[in-house]
Amino acid sequence: GGAHRVYGPPRSFLGGNNDLGLALAMTLPMLLYLARGERRRWLRLALRGTFVLTAVACVFTYSRGAFLSLLVAAFLMLVDARRKTLAALLIGAGVLAVVWIVPAHWTARMDTIGQYEQDQSAQGRLNAWRLAWNLALARPFTGGGFETFVPHVFERYAPEVYDAREVHSIYFEALGEHGFPGLILFLALLGSCLLTLSSLKRRFARE
Repeated sequence: GGAHRVYGPPRSFLGGNNDLGLALAMTLPMLLYLARGERRRWLRLALRGTFVLTAVACVFTYSRGAFLSLLVAAFLMLVDARRKTLAALLIGAGVLAVVWIVPAHWTARMDTIGQYEQDQSAQGRLNAWRLAWNLALARPFTGGGFETFVPHVFERYAPEVYDAREVHSIYFEALGEHGFPGLILFLALLGSCLLTLSSLKRRFARE
């Protein structure tokens, strides 16, 4: 009933609730796409059921990042929906169901998104981002290398030297670990993927 957090497989890269929550949010558009093109009724219904359960599991990871990702995914799916009125009603019904089902401590945790100045976890992430920036300034071409967000590096480059946490930002992680060239290459890769997808969409829209 939502009293406990959903975690991924132990000792895997999806073991943490934040990692799993983000992965679940990312699979939602793919599940919807597969259901849309599936001709077999039973499998189409199974995919839609999986879509609903995946969204529920994402909510109950208790991950604030996953919750924000879920909202973004819902918005983008609404924009792309063929029947926008129906999609909006379904999303609205889902939001109402979540508000009705979730326990009070889930709501209290999500409320901290707007109060990050008082949230120790959020301040720890900002501290890790500042470490990444300071490290990149000190070693702009190489960064700190893989697995650089460790206590002794925090002691040297972070404003709060004893608050060593995961960075929770792939952009600042790329910057801290590989410097400015690594971040530029990473952003170029993302940009290239978006341009290719946009080109494919225009091509198949004409055919």
